[in-house]
Amino acid sequence: MSISAVDAGRQRLHARRVTRLRPRIMVLVLLFAMGCSERPQHGTLKGGPTVPPPLEPNADNTLTAADLPPNTEHLRLGVTPYLGQALMDASWKPIAAYFSDQLGIPVQFVSATSYKDLIQLVVKGEVDIASLSPLSYVLARQETEKLTMVAHELANGATSFSSYIMVKTDDQTTSIYDLVGRRIAFVDPRSTSGFLFAYAALLDHGIDPETQFKEVVFSGSHMESIKLLSSGRVDAAAIGSGMLSSVNRDPNKAPTLDTASIRILIKAGRIPFDPLCVKANIPATGVDKIKNVVLSLNTRTSLGRQILSTSPEISGWVAAKDSQYDNVRHVLKRVSAHRRASKAKQGGPAP
Repeated sequence: MSISAVDAGRQRLHARRVTRLRPRIMVLVLLFAMGCSERPQHGTLKGGPTVPPPLEPNADNTLTAADLPPNTEHLRLGVTPYLGQALMDASWKPIAAYFSDQLGIPVQFVSATSYKDLIQLVVKGEVDIASLSPLSYVLARQETEKLTMVAHELANGATSFSSYIMVKTDDQTTSIYDLVGRRIAFVDPRSTSGFLFAYAALLDHGIDPETQFKEVVFSGSHMESIKLLSSGRVDAAAIGSGMLSSVNRDPNKAPTLDTASIRILIKAGRIPFDPLCVKANIPATGVDKIKNVVLSLNTRTSLGRQILSTSPEISGWVAAKDSQYDNVRHVLKRVSAHRRASKAKQGGPAP
């Protein structure tokens, strides 16, 4: 075979290889281009929540007199006290300071003493912005329509969380039925994960929380429920997912509080995170500015990470609507009916 013939054969082989590789190269180029076009979604998981667009660099969300009720000199921010006071202050005071800076008006953090206390503050109009537990929101809406939902919380990038019933790690309990006749701690009758969904899960298994426990304790917060379980004061506790890691971040946590000593017995259901609402008497222009500022605060920015670094797992907020809490209403209706019927049998007042 001549040298020219060999060269020709090599050229044909090279051409065939290039032809086979060209589609792969085009696919890689296309994928790279798509990746570049998705920059606003950078850092999110596939199938995760929609990330709100960042505010324009020169966006002005300063509240003016026209954006507020007459004679408003400051806004009050109330939050469900789901953890101990120290953690709530450390988590929410920096957020209130950010809102103040962005809105151009002082935003005071109001420390509610209980779930019920925050609901009453909302109903009476004594807070202007409120972050309510899902059940507290539903209960508040039963008493007043004067609420405008602007967003709901994200934690670790997720839009929902779980209710857990937990026991000690060394407890011999292997089934939810092993809890019958023992002691259990709930957080508060208005707590979604620390009461409502756990109560419903017990009913699902044919266990009546009104009659089949030796003792039922309402601790007041997830922190206190964890303390009661860790110390052996109760045999089981209903808390929300993420609360253990939040407690571990408490600088004032007692050395004897060992969260590694407790474990999940059952998961009692998924719940949308806490809605953030404003008073209905705030003009629409003011609501829009507050919403813009709330949605601008997230862990996708260095400033957001700094402000939220002391918050228990909060990574931002996304737009929300009332219908997202319809399942909470459904579970509440069932649990309330059972509690009323049980109290009626026992001759006591309805809960």
